[in-house]
Amino acid sequence: MYLTLDMSNKGVEALNKCVEEAKEVYTCLLSQNNIADPSALKELSNCVRLELQKNKIKTLAVFTTEENFVNLKYLDLSNNKFADLTNFALPALEYLDISHNKLEKVNEAWLGHAKLKYCNAADNKFKSLAPFKNCPKLEELYL
Repeated sequence: MYLTLDMSNKGVEALNKCVEEAKEVYTCLLSQNNIADPSALKELSNCVRLELQKNKIKTLAVFTTEENFVNLKYLDLSNNKFADLTNFALPALEYLDISHNKLEKVNEAWLGHAKLKYCNAADNKFKSLAPFKNCPKLEELYL
């Protein structure tokens, strides 16, 4: 059983079903690759830390289903390609980095987040602080 999976800066372009073999992983490091769709990661139900910065992620759908990532506390999606902020159904999430994505749209599904303590949303194009108002535990917000 592996506790950490580090495939940072390996030229990974796509994730497939072989990710299921790492379903016991607590820390998954996939930064600096060319991943556009992280949906295969949904099998990592024990994952606590997921780093996907500097990829080409365009969709966040895998993070909107309550059955996925129930233990995830740390999520880094900085420097990617998604265009709107959608609701994260990540019940344990405390750290979120969505910086450097040029976000300007907030999807109507976004409801804030109950446990989020840290959010880095720098280098985006938010026009108001409204997306962050329903985050009662938020201690640090970087814009």
